[in-house]
Amino acid sequence: MKTIFIIVFTFTLSFVSNLESISQTYIGIYSGVAQGIDESSQRGNQGFERIIGGSIVYNLKNKSRIASELSIFYTSIGTNGYSGDNDYHTSIITGDLRVRYFFNRDLLMSPYIGAGLGISFFQNNIRPLNLANPFQQSFGAFVSAPIFVGMIYPISKSVDFDIQVGPILTNTDLLNPIINDTYDHWFYARVGLYFNVSK
Repeated sequence: MKTIFIIVFTFTLSFVSNLESISQTYIGIYSGVAQGIDESSQRGNQGFERIIGGSIVYNLKNKSRIASELSIFYTSIGTNGYSGDNDYHTSIITGDLRVRYFFNRDLLMSPYIGAGLGISFFQNNIRPLNLANPFQQSFGAFVSAPIFVGMIYPISKSVDFDIQVGPILTNTDLLNPIINDTYDHWFYARVGLYFNVSK
């Protein structure tokens, strides 16, 4: 996990170096679904929850293959019900820096891959009914690292449609009631609209 964070952090540093070539700025809003993965999904009761947020993207439509993004969003993950000792519901607020790499800017629908690094804050809203196996703590902060693929499609000269999917890796084991040596992560899929606010 430490190796992954080092790689992602190095990749995210290009956000700073890319600021010098900013020529187009987009503001976006998006929403989608999220689901906890790793040991939490083995119970077979994982539900699809929601993700909603916004971001500022630099060089989204520039000829450069690198676009930098500052994003903040809310995520909820949990189980379908709250009747067992492993059922839970956790709310997460995340702020991160992301970098998108576009394979071909000349395509109408431009695919990309990306990664980022951020800080997240969580709160366990529903605690296990079995008090012999409680959360170690009900709120806190952790490092998060999204890895994703996506595609943008221009709706007009100033509006673009964006779709993005991928996992978000963490360095915490406190997002669900199962406490072991495996970090908790989640998967998301989102769609959004990005508006050109450049002069």
